[in-house]
Amino acid sequence: MNNNKQFNADEMLQMMAQKMGGLENVPDAIKFAKDVAPELMMQVMMSSKDSVEDEKSPLDPKTRQFIYFAVALATFDNECVKATTHSLLAMGATKEEIISVIKIVRHAANNGILGAATPMLKELKS
Repeated sequence: MNNNKQFNADEMLQMMAQKMGGLENVPDAIKFAKDVAPELMMQVMMSSKDSVEDEKSPLDPKTRQFIYFAVALATFDNECVKATTHSLLAMGATKEEIISVIKIVRHAANNGILGAATPMLKELKS
């Protein structure tokens, strides 16, 4: 996104749609925000520009998108999972890569249960 140009809500939505492989892949919340609160849509885009789309990041774009995908999975954000899946596919990610990330997130989530049980396990050890 060019810092010198102000984009209107329709232009912002079209830019998002292009990155996500079509308007149907843009989260519904973004589409609704366009009409109800376009400033929220701008905030999402600016946050994305400073994180997932940060060209100064030491991580390559696909890795950044995979991290976003993993967090969306871990936080049960179905809209972002759908959107990032389409973005990853548009970037050339394979089905095998996406499934591998799902397996890693599932493993981390399951291990979190054991970690949460630490006080109980400590108590049982006593």
